[in-house]
Amino acid sequence: MNEPTQKPKRLQNTREVAERLGVAHRVVAVWRSRGYGPPWMKIGRAIRYDPESLEQWLKTTTSSSN
Repeated sequence: MNEPTQKPKRLQNTREVAERLGVAHRVVAVWRSRGYGPPWMKIGRAIRYDPESLEQWLKTTTSSSN
């Protein structure tokens, strides 16, 4: 029986994440070097971000003013 195969999710690079967050790509790089910012992974020499982890990070860092 053939089971449907899921398309692997596409990881994002630093520039794509910066665009999503509305900041310069250097800001994301500085956050990464200081241990802040969205979770990332290193694949070879490439830094990549999981879009689902990025959205989760955004939810946890969002605060509301009352």
